[in-house]
Amino acid sequence: MSAVQSYEEKLATLSEGSVRLSFNAFKDIPWDDPAYAIVPDDERWILPTVDPLGGHEWYRSLPRDRQIEIGMARMANICKVGWQFENVLIKGVMEYLMDVPNGSPEFRYLMHEVTEETHHIQMFQEFVNRTGADIPGAAGWFRVVQSVLPVFGRLLPEIFFTGILAGEEPIDHLQKAILRTGGDLHRSSCGSCRSTWPRRRGTSPSPTSSSPARRRRSTRSARRCCPSPTRS
Repeated sequence: MSAVQSYEEKLATLSEGSVRLSFNAFKDIPWDDPAYAIVPDDERWILPTVDPLGGHEWYRSLPRDRQIEIGMARMANICKVGWQFENVLIKGVMEYLMDVPNGSPEFRYLMHEVTEETHHIQMFQEFVNRTGADIPGAAGWFRVVQSVLPVFGRLLPEIFFTGILAGEEPIDHLQKAILRTGGDLHRSSCGSCRSTWPRRRGTSPSPTSSSPARRRRSTRSARRCCPSPTRS
């Protein structure tokens, strides 16, 4: 059994790992692949019942095309909020790093984190752009206070970074709930489709990430219940 790593050793391990494996928003996502095309009339945009809005009686009573439209806008808005939130994280990290001493292992670790977050932001905004949804993202009050919050990355770093973790938890919880139901927005709210939708650990067959083969399989298995989610 290996010895427990010290704090500094853990930071070094994570930093080295960031060199070997990292994410690039435009190299790692084939945005122009037809399998990744955002199809406005795709029923898989319908929000699942695990979503607070998707499970509301008002939303469930809407016509199908309206549910699809709202579902796409909601997913785009979640992505917009995500990058706005990560914007605050990046600025807070940079404030924190102003005071770390030379040779600090936190500096390299956090700069790797900032690099990753910038690619997340580009990924989120590219998705928003491709949906064509003109959404605001976070509430107005958040966009006002966001310029002040990063200062606490230097003044009260423990509180600032704890707040960041707390802010990420709601969307993480929603994503995990969707994945537990099968990963797909529409089929996670449809009993017949949910029983046949292919489930593989670590995959999420969403309107923007399903492969052609997976989409063909899901279409055949769910044809009795739902219209085809793919285009001819």
